[in-house]
Amino acid sequence: KKCSHLQTPPGWLVYSTDHTRVYRVDGMIQKMYCQTLSLFAKLFLDSKSVNFSTEGFDFFVVCQESERFSGSWQPMGFFSKEKLSWDDNNLACILVFPPFQRKGLGRFLIEYSYFVSRSESKIGSPEKPLSKFGKVSYYSYWCATVARFLLDENKKKKISIDDITNATYIRQDDVMIALEQMEALERVVTKIGKRYRISKPQVHAWVIRTKTKLEPVIDYKCCYVLRYPEILLCPN
Repeated sequence: KKCSHLQTPPGWLVYSTDHTRVYRVDGMIQKMYCQTLSLFAKLFLDSKSVNFSTEGFDFFVVCQESERFSGSWQPMGFFSKEKLSWDDNNLACILVFPPFQRKGLGRFLIEYSYFVSRSESKIGSPEKPLSKFGKVSYYSYWCATVARFLLDENKKKKISIDDITNATYIRQDDVMIALEQMEALERVVTKIGKRYRISKPQVHAWVIRTKTKLEPVIDYKCCYVLRYPEILLCPN
């Protein structure tokens, strides 16, 4: 009854479609709200450690329009991100609330975290080590994103790990994990020794075998980059 944020989270709107919104909430400005999110996450994540010191984090809260209350947007999950990360981590903690799990929201939040990296012109990666379920989600995203670039977006005959990283904003070691998961690295012998070659047929075979959809789950036309004090439409 006392909550003043029943309509929307207390932040800036950074993503908007007819059915889904994302709000960016500053952990320094809205301490109580972000501390509550962190404490709620602690109920489900054993590794959650930062509960009260939220000043150095931004929280990205994904919402859907409430079926019970017209005009209200109900939080379904969130991820937090350090404002200043020496390792350029683009995600610290991620949680999809139990009633909304198994609806692809984990993939949505991960993909949005990489959009934030792109908007900041930084190569991103989540904080490690990843949990058991975190590995499943991230490996799936990395594989699908790398596969989409190799099969649909790349026009070069020769491609390097750095080329993939620069296009996807996925860190080099994470790109290597994706290629290994898809069994797409072939060892070849050259005059300068043993090297690895990326096999596109293996990537294609993985996509068919796993029935992976390569299309992004985010509508990038609906993403916004927040630059204080205004919101600008991202040109990419």
